[in-house]
Amino acid sequence: LAQWDRQLAMFDGIADVLDVFQPRVFERSAADMVIATAPKQWRKDHDISMGRSERTRLVKQAQDLVRPGVHVPDLHRALIRVQERRDAWCAVCGDDSWPILPAKIGEISALTDAVRDDLDAIAPVFVAEEENLVGTHLQRLATLIERWSSDTSAAREVPARLALRSRLADRGLDALAQDLADRGVSDEQIDTELDLAWWASLLRAMLAAAPALGGVDPGSLEELAREGRELDEAQVASLIPQAITGVRRIRTNALAARPSQYEELRELLDGGAPTDLELLVVYPLVRHLLPVLMTVPAMVPMLAPTGRTVDMVVLDGADGLPLAELAPIIARGHQLVVIDDLAAASEDGATRTLANVLPTLRVEPGPRRLNDQVALLLARYGYEHAGIPVPWTAANAPVSARWVEATGMPAPGAHAIESTGAEVRAVVDAVIEHAVECPERSLAVIALSDRHAQRISEALASVRADEPGLASFFDPATPEPFVVVGPNQAVGLTRESLILSVGFAKTPHGRVIHDFGVLSSEEGADTLAEILRVVRGDLTLVSALHSADIDRERLHYEGTRMLVDLLEIAEGHAGEGMDAWPVLAGEPDRLLVDLAEHLYSRGLEVVANVGIPGGMRVPLAIGHPDSPGRLLVAVLTDDEEYLSEPSQRVRDRARPRWLEAQGWRVYTALSMALFIDPEKEASTIVDAVLDALEELNAHDEAPAVEVPERVSDDDASEEAVAAGDQPDSARAEGGDRPDGEASDEASGDASGETSGETSGEGAGEAAPASPRMPMLDVDLDEESQRRKKADEDTTGMLLAITRKERASEENRGPRPAIAKGLPLAAYSDDQLDEMAAWVRSDGVERTDLETAEELREALGIKRRGFQSDAVLGNVVRRTRPAAPHADEAGEPGEQEPGDQESGDE
Repeated sequence: LAQWDRQLAMFDGIADVLDVFQPRVFERSAADMVIATAPKQWRKDHDISMGRSERTRLVKQAQDLVRPGVHVPDLHRALIRVQERRDAWCAVCGDDSWPILPAKIGEISALTDAVRDDLDAIAPVFVAEEENLVGTHLQRLATLIERWSSDTSAAREVPARLALRSRLADRGLDALAQDLADRGVSDEQIDTELDLAWWASLLRAMLAAAPALGGVDPGSLEELAREGRELDEAQVASLIPQAITGVRRIRTNALAARPSQYEELRELLDGGAPTDLELLVVYPLVRHLLPVLMTVPAMVPMLAPTGRTVDMVVLDGADGLPLAELAPIIARGHQLVVIDDLAAASEDGATRTLANVLPTLRVEPGPRRLNDQVALLLARYGYEHAGIPVPWTAANAPVSARWVEATGMPAPGAHAIESTGAEVRAVVDAVIEHAVECPERSLAVIALSDRHAQRISEALASVRADEPGLASFFDPATPEPFVVVGPNQAVGLTRESLILSVGFAKTPHGRVIHDFGVLSSEEGADTLAEILRVVRGDLTLVSALHSADIDRERLHYEGTRMLVDLLEIAEGHAGEGMDAWPVLAGEPDRLLVDLAEHLYSRGLEVVANVGIPGGMRVPLAIGHPDSPGRLLVAVLTDDEEYLSEPSQRVRDRARPRWLEAQGWRVYTALSMALFIDPEKEASTIVDAVLDALEELNAHDEAPAVEVPERVSDDDASEEAVAAGDQPDSARAEGGDRPDGEASDEASGDASGETSGETSGEGAGEAAPASPRMPMLDVDLDEESQRRKKADEDTTGMLLAITRKERASEENRGPRPAIAKGLPLAAYSDDQLDEMAAWVRSDGVERTDLETAEELREALGIKRRGFQSDAVLGNVVRRTRPAAPHADEAGEPGEQEPGDQESGDE
């Protein structure tokens, strides 16, 4: 009926038009006549121009369409209404017909009004079965009315129903009745729902009225839990400043007691870099600067002679050493702590022997991000995780693959094809892509053979030399530096992303040699498990073999079977959780089931028991339809798992923080709150989901930060370049330094000491300032000087290019007809190559970096980054003029990695 109302409104509008104009007005669009009759300012505002003669003709045409005897005060507005009515008709009936009014339109409108009034009158009675009668399809509406009219008994019960609803409202139960109706509770569930409502009301009344319970309602419990988390966080945070204060107090006292050693150390360090052993043995002061010493058992007699003791001795991984060798070390400590895995310790080893006489404490593994598919694969083969796997918020943790086409032959002395040049190049490309697109994420490359790892390392070494813009990514001083290792060097390694290069390939005849190195041995599964434990996030598999290429019947070891399963996962058609969320089996909590029904009825995605075997479980995970493939809110509760955890810190603070670090928004729904008012808890969770969705959208739509355009004055550039050509010593001795660089060393020293004291002491009383120690700050100084030198080199290069630009412009030919200032992605490879050739056409000798910067200037590219640097660098290298060069000496038969495919290894 609502749609029919809109149809009648359209007919009414057409009738109004036909009262003024003749039917021919709908023959064609009135847009031209609207423009012709519009005031001059209207056409100017809409940026429309029309000739005078054309306007006169169209105005005359519009006037002829007016019915005789009808006066139109504003022809322009009347024609606008004509066009609107014509557009409404065309939207319904198409452009090929004229609007036609049906006969007896007045009677039709009157009948429609009468039907609408009748529906409005009966709507309150039948609202439980059909909420909006006016908006119901006419066919269903006719069916409903026919059924209602034939059911005379139901009609007789309507007054009783209304009276019952009125009595429920008088007793405050109208909201309960409406909730049951909204959720469509069946007749069989009514008794259960009433029991739950009665007991929840009784519990709420008891908590509010009984003084012995101290007003322990859901709100106060949640507030107590929040306050406990805040106090625990503050207590833990206070321990670090206390430890730092104690270390600094020891350091200050030691410096005051041994001033002569301090001066000798300064002179010694200024003259060279002595060995650690020399410092510790000759200068006891060093022991007090940082009172922690990490060493191996063989060095203990030299570092701690007989008679010298320490407060605590910590033995880590000492199970492989005989107890007789550990006895002198243990004797030097007042306290002893042994850290080891008893389950993996040998029966007659030192660890089990010491465990028999020392108190034993189990340390739970900490939380750890782990790729879902990797975790499921490890669990399938019975391997535990290095930490507690925390579920991802994304549907599937990424496991991608780069397939290469390559063949080869076994190397001399080898039984398998362990490496191919094509796969080496694919790994190098993947590493460069990672370094350009996401350098902030740590990366490791692990090859399944040492020979393949060596070739990858050699290929990447040349990339480092050719790509100075990626130096920071390959910097070994970062917390998790980039590494390339073989299969046996992955123990204890952990990185955010992992590139696993298989290396093995087919022969030139297409045959697969079913020998996969260390994986084809008893230790193969353990080795691959250690490799897979490395990755915390994205796993990229690079392989010349597919799972279908390997015959499972010829695999006799778990390591090779695990490799095939991993290949299938990368291909996207194997592994649990590939098409759904990884969930754990378990009996659902009845209160959570009720909460899930409330949330599901509101259109949210609800997944129960999300988690990985051996990892953390999310009882209820909530997503939103506007963010498919992603869960936003983790709902925790005080279930049996919560109650079985003895540590309140782990229950109330650690577990929520682990999930938040993984990207979840966490909400704890207590059982009492779910029992008393599940609707309120559902509303709170919905708000949390909407907040998380808004935060996610804001993060995804964050604008890219624009790099400010470099502005340089020509005269100042000339002077700066001249100054930059001087040796560093000349610039250091002269007093004419730029203001920003004056006294860099002095300011660095002062800032370093101030920040150190402030961050360490917090808001309390500052400890006495200690002298600056070169042996503690030398790493910081070297890093600072290295970065400063890189900045000076880059600035000098840019200024030199600015100076050369004016001279080189005159020596070049006509500039190619290529637009300037477009995004880098808008240029084709041919256009970039043409611009690079034009830049070189002036004959000026430049390095690759200078040529890339000159090309950037010629294209007008303002934004800078690793990606643009890599693209421009590749353009410069591939368009570099060929130059003859002598072949490098090498052993007969030796070839560089990636030279051939068929002749590799």
